[in-house]
Amino acid sequence: GHRLAAYASGARGQFRAALRHLDEAQESDVDSDIEARSLIVATPGAPFDSATVAQTRLAVERWQPTYLRDPDQTLDEIAAGRAHALLRLHRLGLIALRAGDTASAAKAATRLERIADPDSETTETAAALAQSLRARLAAAAGDSARALDLLEQAQWTHMGRIAAAEPLDRLLHADLLAATGRHKDALRWYATLGLGAPQELPLVGFAALGMARTSERMGDRSEAARHYRRVVELWRNADPALQTLAAAA
Repeated sequence: GHRLAAYASGARGQFRAALRHLDEAQESDVDSDIEARSLIVATPGAPFDSATVAQTRLAVERWQPTYLRDPDQTLDEIAAGRAHALLRLHRLGLIALRAGDTASAAKAATRLERIADPDSETTETAAALAQSLRARLAAAAGDSARALDLLEQAQWTHMGRIAAAEPLDRLLHADLLAATGRHKDALRWYATLGLGAPQELPLVGFAALGMARTSERMGDRSEAARHYRRVVELWRNADPALQTLAAAA
């Protein structure tokens, strides 16, 4: 319940409250806590200070997925342990990017690319996660065309156990499409966010803002106004850093 509340708080732009919810449930399941915490802190635009980013990064670095330490595992637990090990590397890359450390993010991508496991699903998942980080690195370097190309190559169909990471790439994909003038495509990608898993909820305000700005660039003032109203509705009581965006909306 606290994790669901954390995701819902993120949708309202209340990211500090989201972390407080996670603090309430932290001891019950370390794996789920770090999955949720790292996803929320990795959300682009989420107003976290450098200390919170650094603290989360340290938690991910120290994370030892539970099933990897269990000598008597079921087949499902083995699969879950492999997925968490890959997810840990991907989240390390995402948090490094939030900290402005592109070198560490590139190292995480390289480690994922080099994984060759007898289980083909693990190898394919690792490759898709590496592609995700490479796309973000290209975007951070200002190469939108390459970032788009890399995102479109990422095979998210292989990511069943860690699909919660995929909405972040959908938001980036939409932002890049908007930035490169592919406005209709961008609107279609923004519109998919918030319709699936609870992990998408922290992204819905940023998606609404993206749809508003894109509609405005297209000259569709009524549609832009509708999406700006959605931003205001979501972020009416958001964290102070997002109140500025809500006021502008």
